[in-house]
Amino acid sequence: MTTFTLFKPHGIEAKFALMRSPIEAEALVATIFAFSARFHPSDRDPSRITQCPTPSYFAAIASRRLQDALDAYEDTTPPLHLLQATILDVFYNICKSIRSKSWRYLGQAIRLGYDLKLHLLDIHSEDSGGEKAEGDLKRWSLLEERRRAWWALWEMDVFASTIRRLPLAIDWTQNFTFLPVPDECWFEGVYKQSCLLMPDPGQRWKNLSRVANTSAKAWYIVVNSLVYDAQPLVYSPLPVSESSSFGSKKDSLAIIANALYCTTSSMPRELVYEGQALDFRTKACPRDINCRQFHADIYSIYLITQLVHFMSDHHNVCTKIAAAARAHATTASRSSDSPSWSNYMTAAENVVAIIRNSSHNHVKYVNPLFTNTLWFAAASQIACKVVGPSSRAEALAASNYDLLELTIQRYTSFWGSNDILKPRIDMIETELRNLVAKNLHGAANGEETFGTEDSGAAGANYVGTNPPPGQPQVNSMSFHEGGLVGAQGASTDAVQMPFVPLFPSGDDSHGVSQQMVFDNLEHFLPYGLDELWKL
Repeated sequence: MTTFTLFKPHGIEAKFALMRSPIEAEALVATIFAFSARFHPSDRDPSRITQCPTPSYFAAIASRRLQDALDAYEDTTPPLHLLQATILDVFYNICKSIRSKSWRYLGQAIRLGYDLKLHLLDIHSEDSGGEKAEGDLKRWSLLEERRRAWWALWEMDVFASTIRRLPLAIDWTQNFTFLPVPDECWFEGVYKQSCLLMPDPGQRWKNLSRVANTSAKAWYIVVNSLVYDAQPLVYSPLPVSESSSFGSKKDSLAIIANALYCTTSSMPRELVYEGQALDFRTKACPRDINCRQFHADIYSIYLITQLVHFMSDHHNVCTKIAAAARAHATTASRSSDSPSWSNYMTAAENVVAIIRNSSHNHVKYVNPLFTNTLWFAAASQIACKVVGPSSRAEALAASNYDLLELTIQRYTSFWGSNDILKPRIDMIETELRNLVAKNLHGAANGEETFGTEDSGAAGANYVGTNPPPGQPQVNSMSFHEGGLVGAQGASTDAVQMPFVPLFPSGDDSHGVSQQMVFDNLEHFLPYGLDELWKL
């Protein structure tokens, strides 16, 4: 599997001799088959049940066997191979949805990782270069396998926590495990120096460069770590006055942007995407795993880089959407590109470009969670089409959106994700057009509308009070007895998506009635409505 490299080639067989019972073997094999079954030639054959069961068939077996195997250990710590099987099972469920079930599974897996002390693997180690004795080399190889399990948990934790806007389960202040080394070094038993992931974003790329670690996964983790650094700044549940000033937030986002620039400038040249075709060797040489992994690594680093751009510029872009809507409503000339808007749209265009230059079947060989990044890019194209500056062509934005929408559909179809992304995009377009119409109506009646250039910054996280004078609340959502209902009268239960949980999924009707919905455009694009609760 190109997303995670948890096992050495031909190394799984040795694990079976260490297993307590056949249940453990069934659990590990079933989790692997839940992924490999997608690549069986009969995958799209209606009669495939006579040839190869579906991925869900194996996933169901894996969940049952895993639970039985873990229960057998009671108060003793389960072995590494059960954690590896658990990681694959969690990944399968997260690919389908990031709702409560997969969230709970991930928490259990991280607890198991803590039980195995995977967060402390290198707390007393000084990873220095030089030759290693045979015994030390074997120990290093065994530790490297554990490191990869830990970083797989870390990667899923960052993704799930960012999307759900919840705290990480892994405490970064107690993360003393070296970043992974290149696959070929581990596979061939060639020692390679590595380093820890530092809390300071400005130090992470420096340490990785210092030890000359060229691992694609290590550099991906460093870029991915900036996503989580940005998330609490962009989507804080507290009002600005209670969290940090706008100026401080702006400085912190600038630090993250600087760290991203330094990281992408310092990574090995072969990992940098420069517009080349990524064919994943799906036609000429379908069994060339090395090339496929190489292209998947380039694709992954490039997309996660664009996600950092989306998050670091989101705050500034959203503060200008209201002014853009007012300009459209009053037929005023559209504003030219601001640096933030330009960077934001360039990130979306970069996503479009790498998709266009990738193999038609590339969705099979890259992390399916990237549908989330594609969704952000698609949402930006909607904003560009409806309220974008004059320098952005509406026809091109619509065409880019079509490409992104089709690719998202192919992701969700192949990986079995919940196909509820499109309704959310439709909701965004509806809300933007409603905003333009609201300003148009206000302008026609000579009313002052919400649309000053700085209104987004001044009104950011404006919770639980009346809006400032001249700034009416923009809200096409309403509360009904049946729950929260959108502008088109559709219940929000029909538009919740696995990667962007728009509204609470619980049954607390009193809590829902207290929710502050669509406070202002700060919470609008691309993540949607924040889950801000008035307690």
